[in-house]
Amino acid sequence: MKRHFMAALMVVAMAGFCGCDGEADETTDTGPDSSVAGTWSGTMKATRFMGQPVAAGDSEVVPFTMSISQSGGDIDVSFQANEYPGFFTGTFSKSDGYIQFSATADYKYQFFGYVGFGNRSITGQWSVNIPGGMGGTWQASR
Repeated sequence: MKRHFMAALMVVAMAGFCGCDGEADETTDTGPDSSVAGTWSGTMKATRFMGQPVAAGDSEVVPFTMSISQSGGDIDVSFQANEYPGFFTGTFSKSDGYIQFSATADYKYQFFGYVGFGNRSITGQWSVNIPGGMGGTWQASR
C-alpha cells in the first residue's frame, strides 16, 4: 500500500508540468563523440519525500520515455512518465558527459546526471522542490 502511495505521489508531483507537446529530433547517432539527441527509455525511483528518506521497499520504479533534441550544448527534452508529459530545457557537455534539464510549473523539476560511454546510458538524480523536498534516482538508455 505504501509503495502505491509513493508511486502516486511521484505521478502527482510530476503532473505539474503536464500539457506540453513539443516534438523532439529523432537522431540516433551513438558514437562516443555524438550528441544525446534521440529517444531514451528509463526508470525513476523516489529516495526521499518531504525531507525523509524513503525505505527501499516503499518506492516503486516509475518507467518513462524521453526524446532529446540538441543544438550545440543546449537540449530540449520531451518527457513522458505514465500518462503525464513534460517539456524541459537544459544543457549537455560533451567534454565531461554532464547533462542537466529542468522545468518550472507549480514547482521546479530538475534532472541531472552523467551520460555513459558511447552516449548509450545516463544515470543521475532528480528533484522536485515541493514543501520538504522530493527526489530520487533515474537511469535511461537507448
